[in-house]
Amino acid sequence: MVGYFETFSDFLAMGKHGIYVWSCYGLFLAMIIFNLVSIRMKKTSFLKSEKQRMRREEASQADSELAGDNNAS
Repeated sequence: MVGYFETFSDFLAMGKHGIYVWSCYGLFLAMIIFNLVSIRMKKTSFLKSEKQRMRREEASQADSELAGDNNAS
C-alpha cells in the first residue's frame, strides 16, 4: 500500500474502481461461504438418511429372523 495509495480511503476507492473491486471480493466471499455451508448441510442430511436406512434394514432383518424362528418351531 505504501507506493500505490497515499491514504486508506484512496486504497478503498481503488482509483474510482472501488465499488467494482470490493463488490467482486464480496461476491467471491459469499460464494465460498455458500459452498461451505451447503456442503456441510448435504453431508449432515446424507448421514441422517443413511442412519435411518440402516435402522430400517436392521429392523427388517430382526423381523425376518423372528419370522424364521416362528416357522421353525
